[in-house]
Amino acid sequence: MEDVAAARAGGSVVFSSSADPRCPPKRAIDQADATFWSTTGLYPQELVIRLARPAAVRRIRLSCSNIRRLRVQCHHFSDGSGNTTLADIELEENGGRLQLREWTKEQLPNMPGPHELVTTVRVVILSGWHSFCSLHQVEILAEASQTPQVPLRQAAISTGSSATFEGPGALQEGANRGIATAATAATAASSLSTSPSAAPHCCSSQQQ
Repeated sequence: MEDVAAARAGGSVVFSSSADPRCPPKRAIDQADATFWSTTGLYPQELVIRLARPAAVRRIRLSCSNIRRLRVQCHHFSDGSGNTTLADIELEENGGRLQLREWTKEQLPNMPGPHELVTTVRVVILSGWHSFCSLHQVEILAEASQTPQVPLRQAAISTGSSATFEGPGALQEGANRGIATAATAATAASSLSTSPSAAPHCCSSQQQ
C-alpha cells in the first residue's frame, strides 16, 4: 500500500492551527518518527492534510505524544456537507512517551466505501495531558495507484520515435532505425525525380 499523506508522495498540509518554526506542521508527514509538529496554543488544535491523490483509504496510523483526546475526520467527493468523523478516542497518559494508534478500514465503520475517494484528512486534538503535545506522523495508507504505465520502449515504438529505448543494444537499435529511415527517404526522393508524372505542371507546359 501507498502512504498518500506523505510529502514525498505529494501530500501536503493545507491548514494548521499553530506553527512553531522549529517543529513545523509539515514534519507530521515526512515519514520520520524523530521529527514532529508541535502545538503552541490552547486546545483544540488541528491539522488538515490534502492527500497526494483522491484515494480509497485502507488504513490509518498515528504516532503522537501527550494527546488526551483525538478525533480523525475525512472529506470525500460524495460528501458535500463537510467532514466525516472516522475516530474519536481517548489516549492514556504515558509519561510523554510515543502514543501509537492504528485503524484498519474494517475498524472504522464510517470510512467511505471503495468508490468514495478521500481527498483530505483532518486530525483534531481536542485535549492534551500537558500544555503542549506533538504529532509525529500521520500515515494514510491506500491501494497503490492503478494508472496504467506505458513502458518506455513501447511508447517510443508506438510514436515512431527512435530517440528513446531501453535494454542492451539500445544505441545500435536506434542507429539502425535512423539508417532505415534515411534510406526510405532517399528512395522516395529518387522515385520522384525519375517519374514523368512527378514533374511540376509549369515545366510540362513549357515543353509543349
